[in-house]
Amino acid sequence: MKVIWGRLSLNTRKPFSTSLFGNSKFQIENFIINGAHTPERAYRAIGLTMRAKIQALREAYYALKKQEVDIEEAQEKVASTYHTKWEKKRAAIEIEQKEEMKRDAKKLINDALAELSYLYAVFQKMPRFTRDQFEAGERKYFEIRLQKMASGIQGALESLDNMGVDVSQVIGRHVPKTSEGHGHFEIGGIVQWQCRPL
Repeated sequence: MKVIWGRLSLNTRKPFSTSLFGNSKFQIENFIINGAHTPERAYRAIGLTMRAKIQALREAYYALKKQEVDIEEAQEKVASTYHTKWEKKRAAIEIEQKEEMKRDAKKLINDALAELSYLYAVFQKMPRFTRDQFEAGERKYFEIRLQKMASGIQGALESLDNMGVDVSQVIGRHVPKTSEGHGHFEIGGIVQWQCRPL
């Protein structure tokens, strides 16, 4: 069983080692940024997403440190003369399990770092909004949000709209425009953030 599992684990690990498990740049641009509807909300969404990633990375860092201690402790049991053979076997299994957990954690950490790096690059290009500026932009955000909802643009339709798809073509009827068009918001050439009119 160990040989089969080892081969299975290795065969599934290699192809995914360079795959993306976090949010893609496409997801960040279309669903975190465009889904925010206004520059102020996009700034906030990026900040909150970065904060969550940083917190997850901190937790992963300390989890890895604890796993290292657990592995050392289990290695000491295996090498000792005063533990039974069953305790030693359990300790050897624990070492194997913790090593596997470390490999998985490192993959997720690398993905989180890549995502955080992209979010930070976008964040650096954005204007800084104060609390007062954020509050001043809230009316526009809720106008856009509620007009979308009143027009039936929610869920998958809203995601398509965030991607720049003409939802009128998708649903086969005209979608009314908001009273005020919202133009493009350029973030230093990294993301073309659009708050599209309905």
